[in-house]
Amino acid sequence: MDNGRERQTIMVVDDTIANLNLLDKMLRQRGYRIVAFPNGRLALTAAAKKPPDLFLLDIMMPDMDGFEVCRRIKVDDRLQEIPVIFITALSSIDDKVRAFSAGGVDYVTKPFQFDEVFSRVETHLALHRQKKELSQAYERLQELESLRDRLVHMLVHDMRSPLTVIGGNLQLAQMGHLPDNVSEYLEQAFAATRMVTEMATSLLDVSKMEARKLTLDLQPVDLKGLILTVLEAFDPVKGQRAISFSVSNVEPTVVGDEKLIGRVLYNLMTNAIKFTDH
Repeated sequence: MDNGRERQTIMVVDDTIANLNLLDKMLRQRGYRIVAFPNGRLALTAAAKKPPDLFLLDIMMPDMDGFEVCRRIKVDDRLQEIPVIFITALSSIDDKVRAFSAGGVDYVTKPFQFDEVFSRVETHLALHRQKKELSQAYERLQELESLRDRLVHMLVHDMRSPLTVIGGNLQLAQMGHLPDNVSEYLEQAFAATRMVTEMATSLLDVSKMEARKLTLDLQPVDLKGLILTVLEAFDPVKGQRAISFSVSNVEPTVVGDEKLIGRVLYNLMTNAIKFTDH
């Protein structure tokens, strides 16, 4: 028995109790969960509370026929995507056209042929499941694209500051106005260049992650030494900000990708400097 099918619920609506019992027995044997109702009003109330995966809906019912029940299903945001298969003893083309016009995806005729019922039910449940999976994948793709767009916008925005440092120092050099402590200005330019390079690398890593091509080089990493290295890289651009850190007596070592961990620390430092007054 297919375990995935056990979780699928079919709502059967028919005013003839014998038909309800027969369909219930037929479909339970195939592992489906069945909820049965003798009229459309009860079915709509129940479906609003707990939507099924598929409706098997009789057309000829008193009070509210299957066409009207289907129309109400299709205007309900919670139910409108659920497939409706009509149960009918009608044979005219007009009735079948009405069934499709009301929103049905298929129909089975009375008296029931079990193989036909099961084949149509299984087909439309599979199509509905694939449609849901495609919709979820599309929504996830949209979320990833939105996240990527925000990241790109943030990184491009953050590049302006180090590029300004580089451009300013180059302009001083071009004008011949570099002060005596030229090495300090050159170090600032180099540090700003490293920042831009790290940002560009982060963008490339995002593309690799989306393509599932980012590989990790897992090795023991000395966190204390890595943090000191990152802090030293920011000395030329930190201005008057005081930056310090402390660790326990135990030397912190973890297994990870040193370059990626360093990039995380680098980004944290970039944000700390960005949002801290001089």
